[in-house]
Amino acid sequence: MEKLYNGADLMTPGLTNGPPFPAGAVKGSVVAVSSLDKPSVPTFVGVCEIDVAGLTQVQGAKGHAVRGIQWEGDEIWGWGSTGKSGQPSPDHLDGWIRETEVAEEKLQDLDLGDDEDLDGVADGGVPINRPLEEEQRVGEEAEEEEKGGEEELPPPTTKEIDDVFEKAFIYALYQHKKDHPGDQNHGLSFPIQPSFLISNLITPFLPIFSPNQAQYYQIKKTSWKNVKKFVKHLDKIKLLKSKDRGGETIVMDVDFDDILVDQFVPYRLPKKTSSGGAKPKAASENTSGSVSSDQVNVKTLYRPSSKLVPDLFPPLSNTDVNNYYSASDVSKRLNDYISSQDPPIISPSNPRILTLNAFISNKIIPSNDVVTLSRGTIPRDTLLKRLLEDPSLCAPFHAILKPNQTLSDVKPKPGALPKTTITIERRTGSKLGTKLAGLDRFGISPQLLADELSKKCASSTSVSQAVGGAKGEMEVFLQGDHRGVVEKLLVSKGLKSQWISIVDKSKKK
Repeated sequence: MEKLYNGADLMTPGLTNGPPFPAGAVKGSVVAVSSLDKPSVPTFVGVCEIDVAGLTQVQGAKGHAVRGIQWEGDEIWGWGSTGKSGQPSPDHLDGWIRETEVAEEKLQDLDLGDDEDLDGVADGGVPINRPLEEEQRVGEEAEEEEKGGEEELPPPTTKEIDDVFEKAFIYALYQHKKDHPGDQNHGLSFPIQPSFLISNLITPFLPIFSPNQAQYYQIKKTSWKNVKKFVKHLDKIKLLKSKDRGGETIVMDVDFDDILVDQFVPYRLPKKTSSGGAKPKAASENTSGSVSSDQVNVKTLYRPSSKLVPDLFPPLSNTDVNNYYSASDVSKRLNDYISSQDPPIISPSNPRILTLNAFISNKIIPSNDVVTLSRGTIPRDTLLKRLLEDPSLCAPFHAILKPNQTLSDVKPKPGALPKTTITIERRTGSKLGTKLAGLDRFGISPQLLADELSKKCASSTSVSQAVGGAKGEMEVFLQGDHRGVVEKLLVSKGLKSQWISIVDKSKKK
């Protein structure tokens, strides 16, 4: 019954307590199904797909017997006006199976004879108390036989896969019309890119309940083979209006009033659950000035020059990990220096204004800044900004840490953090493509990302040596303009938007 509660239909080999079966269980009739554990309590309601009453045997038979409609634990069972779900089914209901009760009464009246024969072999029988090893062996054989007897669902035909994709799109229109009755275009914005169509209007509405089903319900398994032909088909049956643009077929409008949408009957969809592991957390800046997430931990660091030693920073070697400071560390050391000066350099009327002393004038303020030197004062924020933006004072470095790594495990690299680049370019005439470079430095596998993008965007991908990059640095190429999907996926993996650069080379000059 567990499979039935997860959305599976009752297969013919799974029928028990027959034949004969109830005379009313004919094709198209609504029937109630119970388990062997609780035979008097129906917990599954369905429609007969075949004439169950006419079956003479079920062993060796194949195919669906009862198509499930409602069962204990489904959405209807879990719904309630007060927010409470349905109650668990009882163990027994009186009056459902009279035959079982009579059989139980007769079983209780049976006399097994003398008790003294129970320990041995009685009248040519077999020993009742079998050795433990034999019982375990028999149990294992029975379990293996039971597993081997389970029937796997046959793979769907191409026609069935086509129907599923078409119904998924109709379901999407039906749902948008239901959820956004008063909004313009019922919440959709046009034109719609092919990648958005697949990821938002098709994939969420596919009835996929197992990995085995997922391998069949892909756009490449349909008769259309790609999104462009699929959109053309939807245009042909007048569910939408499409237009070719930039080598792609985009959706310009949809028909929410089509008869297929008006008469659509929703089907059960899989519950939205995590696909293993915790959902990645978005990258956020912490108090130490580092940016971290479950996948990427990036630290922006500064190494002070000899000009600032020992007034602001202690004398340390360039290889010492303690000689690299975050922006907040630099700010703290500057504040400590300002507070320790005697006579004070903080303006009594405005704590944000500092009076220049010999160290600040000679080491931090450049000699060509005549205005600041002649004025004799400088805002505290401006002084900190000079320290962080002038490489001759604090040289910028960056470090990318893998999970469970600390700064002492890696060597900071000079310069600011290089960005991951998303480039939109034209190839072979009018066709657009999306190229990603600079993934390796963030610990993202180009090949794994390419496989994921291929599924999300329903487009072909390739991985090759990055043009102009170091040996072994790979880049991902994706057919079509998918900048939005790519950026969203990178952010979900822990990259912040300021680490991503989007370059559009598709526009004609």
